[in-house]
Parts: sequence; structure tokens; C-alpha cells
Amino acid sequence: MDFFALVLKALLALALGGLIGIDRQKNKQGFPAGIRTLAFISLMGFLSVFLSVELNNPNFLIACFSLIFLFVIVGYGVSFKTERFFGFTSSIIIFLAFMIGAISHNNYYYAVSLSIIISLLLNQKTFIHGVVSKIKDNEVFDALKFGIVAFIILPILPNTEIDPLGVINPFNLWLLVVLILSISYAGYILSKFLGKKKGLYASGLIGGLISSTAVASSLSIISKKNESLSDACATGITLATSLMFLRVIAWALIINVDFAKIIATPMILCFFAGIIASYASIKLSKKKDLCGAELVSESPFNFLPAVKFAALIAIILLISRLALMLFGDSGLYAASLFGGAGDIDAITISISTLSKESLIPISTAFTALFILIISNNLFKLFLVNRAGSKKAFINSLINYAIMNAPLIIWFTMFMK
Repeated sequence: MDFFALVLKALLALALGGLIGIDRQKNKQGFPAGIRTLAFISLMGFLSVFLSVELNNPNFLIACFSLIFLFVIVGYGVSFKTERFFGFTSSIIIFLAFMIGAISHNNYYYAVSLSIIISLLLNQKTFIHGVVSKIKDNEVFDALKFGIVAFIILPILPNTEIDPLGVINPFNLWLLVVLILSISYAGYILSKFLGKKKGLYASGLIGGLISSTAVASSLSIISKKNESLSDACATGITLATSLMFLRVIAWALIINVDFAKIIATPMILCFFAGIIASYASIKLSKKKDLCGAELVSESPFNFLPAVKFAALIAIILLISRLALMLFGDSGLYAASLFGGAGDIDAITISISTLSKESLIPISTAFTALFILIISNNLFKLFLVNRAGSKKAFINSLINYAIMNAPLIIWFTMFMK
């Protein structure tokens, strides 16, 4: 390592230690290590690694780490005599500063990233404590149940089709359950921080990037549990579906640009129609009295409805594949009709691919896509009607009529 590079890395180690020490010094928690001490401890970590590497002797690193350990012990001893507070957080930060300095010798990216994260956690102490104080016991238990569903069960499921028709993939179906639960949790958590309705709007937008059908299922359940949030849930569902139209264009652009050019105008019009309908719904809801419109106090872990939804998707996938097998290319319309209840992205990709390879004409591709989208939206309305409140269904029905009108008009003109 040349001298210039050595100096730069040493300065970086100093800066990173000082960054961590800013919060300790600012909040008068710098005993026994404030901004300067932590900067030097970080530099010490860097030099201990440098000397261990240059002299091919790891004892330097071990000796320096032992000195830091001794420093912490002395700090505790002094704190007892002087009655100055020296907690475990201060001890851990001293060791972290040393290790970040050591890491900066070989990987400045990790060192900088860790320093920023640690500083952020230190700076947001009041906020974090406030959040933790508001967490209820049932919310912790629900989080643990979600962890089992998402991180223990999901990874061990086979990620391959297990049925003769090749459509039932246990991993993908369970992933859909995880997705629905995730959207439900997102709405629950965002509502705590952004407010009742804004949180549901945000969860609709986030979920719409992945699956508007899953959003419809999740927010419908919330509207059923708390009817005062029905209009917000309907708006969140509409926002998610608006983003669905953009996803359709994105997939078509990736696979078949010519097909994308044909469908771009109606898809964009539907997107803006959905945004306008959502904006109007938000404006109307602001005029209403929100007293008593509290976030659902029950569990956001809506496991059984999510499993039922995944089972329904599996049945529809089987029917869709059977129709395609029995009727050949003409079964594409039937596949779009039944497949609209499932993964709209997968069928959009199939339609775009078939049209690109000239296996079906553009008119057939557009018709299949039209059936797919209308079927998908009708299925989401069916979900809202069955799983949601009556008010959420009526609001969704109005918004969907506005949102799908451009597509219906454009398709009618296209077929002429």
C-alpha cells in the first residue's frame, strides 16, 4: 500500500469513528468515549489491521482489541466511583468503532455503510423507543407468525410444478399468501405512521407494483373489519389497479415493441383515469367526519383468507390450462378469461410472446389482453364484494367503471 492510499484510509477511519461519536457528544453521552475518542479508537482499529498485515503477525490486532476491552473495564470502574452513567450501548459503540476502523482497511464500502446505519440508529433513539412503546403484545406475536410463514415455511416448499398439467407450484402459491399478508401488514404499519387513510393509499401503491389482485384481497378484508375505512380501502385498490396498466405496458415493451405501441394509448388512459378517480375519492373522503375511523385493532395476520385466495387461484390456473390444451390457440381467450384471476403478468408475457413470434395476429393478441384485463378487474370486484364491506364494493365499482372506460371504448373502436 503506497503512502497516499494509507493516509486516505487512515483519514477515513478517523472520520467514521467521529461520525459515530457525533451523537454521543451531542447528547452528552460521551463518557468515556466522545467524538475524538471514538475517532481515535477507529483509527486504532485500522492501524492494528495494517500492522498485522504488513508484519504478517495477527498479534497486533489481538493486542489492540485487548486494550479496547481493558478501556471498557476501566470506564465501568470510573463510572461507579464518579457516579457517571456508562451503559451497555456505550460499550458496544466502542467495540463497533474499533471494528469499523479495522474493516475500513480492506473494504471502505462496508465500513461507511455500517457507520451510517449505526449513526442513524443512535440519532433516532427517541423515535425508536417511542415506536417500541406503542407495539402491542399481539402485534409481536403476529410478527412471529408472519416470520414462520415467510421465512421458515416458504423456503422449504418445492419450487416446481407438482401436477400433471404443470401449473401448481407450491412455492409460488405460498409466495402469494406471503404477499397478501405483507400488503396487510404494510397497510397496518403505514397507517400507524402516516395516518389511517394515507397508510392504506400507500400500501395500495406499493402492492400495485407487484400484484393488484393481492391488494384487492388484503384491503377488502380490512374494509370488512372496519367499515369506516371502506372508502380508503377502495381508493387503495383503485391505485393498485392503476399501476397494473403500467405493468402491462412495461412487459409488452420488453417483449414486443410493436404490440406495446398498439396497447400503450388505452393503458395510459386507463392509468390516468384510475388516478383521477382515486384523487376524487380522496377529496370526497376529506369532507367526511373521520371520528371513530380508527385503524383495525385486530390482528393484521389474515392467514385463512389469504390461503383461501391462493387455493382459488390454483383452481383457476387448472381450468385455464385445461382450456388452452383442449381448444388449442382458440383456447387463448378462455385462458385469458380464467387466468385473469391469477398472475396477469404471466399471461401478458405469453400474449406478447405469441404475437412477436407471429403465432397469433395482433388483433387476437389485443382481444386476449382485453379479456384478461377485464376478467382480472371483475375478479377483483368479486373479491371486494365477497370479502369486503358493501361500501368498499360500491366505491370500487364506481372507480373501476371510470378506470376501465377508456379500454372498453378503445377496444370497440379497434375491433371496427
